[in-house]
Amino acid sequence: MDFDVWNYESVKTRLRKRKILEEVLCPLTTTSPVRMNKNERKASQQSLTKFFKRENGDQSNKHSFNENHSVEEADSFSSVSSVRPLAKEKPKKLSRTRRHSSSSGQTTITEFFKFPNGKGKAVETVKVTNKKQASSTSASSANVKHKFRRCPMYKFVPGTSFVVDAFNFGKIPDIELYFLSHFHYDHYVGLTRHFDAPICCSQITASLVHLKLKVSKSFLRVLSVNEWTDLGDDNSVMLIDANHCPGAVMFLFHLKNDHYVLHTGDFRAEQVVLDNPIWSSIRVDYLYLDTTYFNPVYIFPCQMVAITKMISIVKQIQQQHNKLLILVGTYQVGKERIFTALAEALDCKVAVEKNKMQTLKCFDDKKLSDSLTLLKSSTFLHVVPMSFLNRQKLTAYLASYPTYEHLVAIKPTGWEFSGRTEDSLIDIQKMNKITILGMLGAVRRVYGIFPEKQVPGGSILRGFEMKTGVPYSEHSSFDELKQFVLKLRPKQVVPTVNVSARAEINRVIGQWLNESS
Repeated sequence: MDFDVWNYESVKTRLRKRKILEEVLCPLTTTSPVRMNKNERKASQQSLTKFFKRENGDQSNKHSFNENHSVEEADSFSSVSSVRPLAKEKPKKLSRTRRHSSSSGQTTITEFFKFPNGKGKAVETVKVTNKKQASSTSASSANVKHKFRRCPMYKFVPGTSFVVDAFNFGKIPDIELYFLSHFHYDHYVGLTRHFDAPICCSQITASLVHLKLKVSKSFLRVLSVNEWTDLGDDNSVMLIDANHCPGAVMFLFHLKNDHYVLHTGDFRAEQVVLDNPIWSSIRVDYLYLDTTYFNPVYIFPCQMVAITKMISIVKQIQQQHNKLLILVGTYQVGKERIFTALAEALDCKVAVEKNKMQTLKCFDDKKLSDSLTLLKSSTFLHVVPMSFLNRQKLTAYLASYPTYEHLVAIKPTGWEFSGRTEDSLIDIQKMNKITILGMLGAVRRVYGIFPEKQVPGGSILRGFEMKTGVPYSEHSSFDELKQFVLKLRPKQVVPTVNVSARAEINRVIGQWLNESS
């Protein structure tokens, strides 16, 4: 049988939704529970049974949830048309009302390779739904007060009413526009379908926010990449490809005081980013920098080098195992370059689950869409959730496909490295018919790409699990961060990751700038 692994991962979510709906349909009370005797409980149960029979046509208390909603056409989003590329033309003004729409451009995956606002106000207390109440004919919400923590300074754009990736702090006073850099949980956390303020983002991110979070399209402002958009009050913004994941962008703000503020979000500063012509026409005053790997130990090659090496290793395994099943672990969004490169190199389709297919369709990438299939038996290359890549699940998965005799699982995560030694990274354990190929995002000395010695008997061992590494990351390496800072030469840098080390990060950056001046 075929495993529906994406639905397997979301079973808790579906059960939680079922419980919420049952609470809406059942008469609940917010007061303390009242003890009932046996006869009262029996009468209550009979009454509840009659209620469900009446409401559901005697179908019992069963409810289905359609979690797979398709995204409507892009022009139904509130969007901003092309305004000014790099020339000093007058940018088109961004509407802050709900009813504004026009076209926008978007980069495809196959092509793409604060300061405090001075207000000092505490975040206001807002009401959130705690428990739903209902009678047999109507439902009403019981609200409780919840106090959000203060929004950190590095999420504010100085001198404006804008914030970046700040959805987990309630309604922030005096903020008019919210910017979302990309659709990764740590950046959109707190964003729900109840959000009712303008959100500025790329076309791909807007499609994902609507599909996955059910945020109304009336609040989604789609901005074009590499074009200036007027935000009002003599402020404008340009979206720049962040080279991180589909839809990920950096925000370059041009403020009314003629300052330039760049917020990178998450980004990978490879050569394609450094070569953007915009850097030669401006001087960045404030750089809000993704400092995920701001440490000299984080040294790894560019993504294409890592992917090429990964393909070479997979082909080597394939030569030894004719009946080979290949799994690639991914997040909800991210790591698409790996399985698209594999599919092209091995000339095969990519099998995905239905809801994963809907996510990938949001990228509006024809080449990617043409490589996808829902029929797992038609190809040996399958995409699964990253959390699925463990010994027990992989063994069961291989057993469910008797056509194949060996399985290789590719785990492309950049969070594997934590100062471990080489011996602990290359952990060869006896495990029949399974090979895990870990694409470790920040590891230098790993068998298979920077070999200092060979695994006895070759790099592939039959009948064993081999954990090996190919350094792959969607964040900038330490050297790439240095090259990016030296390219822009900002007046001030504000770290957005590992912010507790802000002083040390700025000290190192200061040394870079002084040495190169």
